[in-house]
Amino acid sequence: MPGEEDVLVKQSVGSQSREPVKDNYDIAFSENNPSITFKDRAPQSSSDLKEVFSKFEADGPVSKEILSRARFLCAKYLGGSWNKVQIDNFKIRPVTGGMSNLLFLVELPPDLHPTSSEPPNALLRIYLQSDLDQLLTESVVFTLLSERNLGPKLLGVFPGGRFEQFIASRPLQCFEISQPRFAKKIAPLLARTHTLDAPITKEPQLITYCRNWLQKFRATPAGKKPIEIKTTEAQVDPKYVSDFYLENI
Repeated sequence: MPGEEDVLVKQSVGSQSREPVKDNYDIAFSENNPSITFKDRAPQSSSDLKEVFSKFEADGPVSKEILSRARFLCAKYLGGSWNKVQIDNFKIRPVTGGMSNLLFLVELPPDLHPTSSEPPNALLRIYLQSDLDQLLTESVVFTLLSERNLGPKLLGVFPGGRFEQFIASRPLQCFEISQPRFAKKIAPLLARTHTLDAPITKEPQLITYCRNWLQKFRATPAGKKPIEIKTTEAQVDPKYVSDFYLENI
């Protein structure tokens, strides 16, 4: 039930032993504060997850805090063999390509195999968006695409993120999207997506999204420099524009 507390394992300072917890959720949350409790379904857990997973460093060792939280989420929302994963064998690594979220690949260790419908690996997505309307719209559309086999399967949803089917792939480059061999496959999928009757706002949002992206771009070092217009075929003038020019198109 929403609001229930999921109590994390107390870990004695300087000791490696942990008290057993029901359902194998023996989570060592933090060595610095071993008595912490964590309300998994509480509203504040969303911002808490962002804070925790934003500390991930790809070039360094994974902190016990991140391992514990990720392992807890896997056991709770993926179930099956994920309940048996020991924290020392838990595998997590970052996935590049996310624009507004943190993405991680979680995998079962080699000595554990799925016992039912649980996946051997999954994409862990931690939301970073602060716009709740945009987050709700994106979540609804993703769910519809998943149900209609137009995208990765939705494996689990929790406050602050979700689990998705992991598909080994890479994003297309801009020059690849226009190539006929890719465009012929993208076009019918895009058409099917646009015919979905989604329970979201029917007002056009493109200009709003563009202005939001422009505002974020202005906050970066590149946003203070002239923007070079790069094209493949068309000839445009001017060759460079400013953010003020884009704002008033």
